[in-house]
Amino acid sequence: MVVPMTPAAPSSPCTRACHLDRALRLCRGCGRTGAEIAGWGRLSEPERSVIMAGLPARRAAAGLSPTGVDAGPARPYPWQMT
Repeated sequence: MVVPMTPAAPSSPCTRACHLDRALRLCRGCGRTGAEIAGWGRLSEPERSVIMAGLPARRAAAGLSPTGVDAGPARPYPWQMT
């Protein structure tokens, strides 16, 4: 029997606490730029890994917490809302 492989979901630093800070030009939740967020689905897994590896230093340089608590509570995905 052949079992079809389901592709893994792309890795993402998204915390679902999105808040693009205009002054910092970063998301206060994950630390990515708007361009990185917009193009995330087109990046290869190695490209995503490089960006994610640099996020802790980027967040620290911007004065953001390492965990994304600056953005406030995580919001549910639309399909999770009742």
